Amino acid sequence: MFWPGIAGKFMRYLPVTVFMVLSGSLLYALIFCPTLGTLFGKGGARDLKSQETLAQLENGDPTKLRGVTGWYARLLVLSSRYAIVTLAITVAILGASFWTYSTFGKGMVFFSESEPQYARLSVRARGNLSAEEINRLVFEVEQQVLEVPGIKGINTLTMLNGGSRGGGMSSANPKDHIGSIFIELHVENERTLKGFEILELIRERTAGLAGIYVEVQAQERGPPVGKPIQIQLSANSKDIIAPVLERIREHLDTEVEGLRDVADTRSLPGIEWRLTVDRAQAALYDADVSLAGIAVQLVTNGVKVGEYRPDSADDTVDIR
Repeated sequence: MFWPGIAGKFMRYLPVTVFMVLSGSLLYALIFCPTLGTLFGKGGARDLKSQETLAQLENGDPTKLRGVTGWYARLLVLSSRYAIVTLAITVAILGASFWTYSTFGKGMVFFSESEPQYARLSVRARGNLSAEEINRLVFEVEQQVLEVPGIKGINTLTMLNGGSRGGGMSSANPKDHIGSIFIELHVENERTLKGFEILELIRERTAGLAGIYVEVQAQERGPPVGKPIQIQLSANSKDIIAPVLERIREHLDTEVEGLRDVADTRSLPGIEWRLTVDRAQAALYDADVSLAGIAVQLVTNGVKVGEYRPDSADDTVDIR
């Protein structure tokens, strides 16, 4: 109950509930139950029927009583007389309950699937995109989302290809991930469409955007577990994984129905840079190999000119 951190906040409801229930049971047993027994049992009654019932319970045969008490007494006598039969029936009922649940049961549901209140869109695109191009592509998706009714507010994030800001859509973060849009829906009584219907409208409106793939997923309840279906491949040699993964992906896309938002962790085609150095001009300006390397860095990942450590970070950040 005093467990600190996120795990404690998530698990503290169990001991708090147990303590409240036990406290309520103790209070009921000490105060409310005797009071209700006095009111409904009509304590102090001295009529002839009550006296006969008390006498029958004390010194007579309870099976001759009428009502629930007599019926229960006769049931106990019958069960005691045929103890083996009673035991067999009890075991049979217990076994039948297990068989019925295993045959007709729907399994165990830890978190029931209800109407979503929040959702997340993952925007994916391939290519050597600049920050402005990425922002423009994600902005197109944002405009389509805003046209869908029932949305209360959105929060859009853009990032370089394959970047992550936490809260991934699955355990495999796609390397072509360029942006995310977090959506908050109106409460159910303030909108005409259901939550899943709104998500389907978003899928329909964003399906026709050229060069962009939008993945829509409602917010998971409970600890994040990723997508419902996850396939993991392993081998002693990494070279044989890529062809097998490509065959599995093609099979899922073409021959398996009912799947959507399929993603994998294959390496995307990279950008190859080829620079031709004019050695005569380089020698004329006294440019050595290290200076040519700096020029290559300048047009690719940038040249490191320093570093600093922000107040909110433990490690230094490069200035390029």
